[in-house]
Amino acid sequence: MLKMTWALSGQHVDEWTGDDFDEAVGAFRLDATETLYGLGMDAARESVFFENFIDPIEALLAEQGRAAVESGNEWSASIGPIFVHLAPAGHA
Repeated sequence: MLKMTWALSGQHVDEWTGDDFDEAVGAFRLDATETLYGLGMDAARESVFFENFIDPIEALLAEQGRAAVESGNEWSASIGPIFVHLAPAGHA
């Protein structure tokens, strides 16, 4: 079991708890996308936001975050206004 918490500074905070790491990554992507679209940015700004913030955090989450949690450790990262924290559910 793992727990993921993520925040878009000044806009949104959410968490997800479950057993499947791929599902956690998908939940982050879906929630981040819905949050971004809700901000009312134009298409060009949305594209830049995905490229500079959401995509890199998703990649770190899938690689470094997974490795840390599978080793029983907590992990966190931030890029720009996005912060993500993962922990084995017993640590969170």
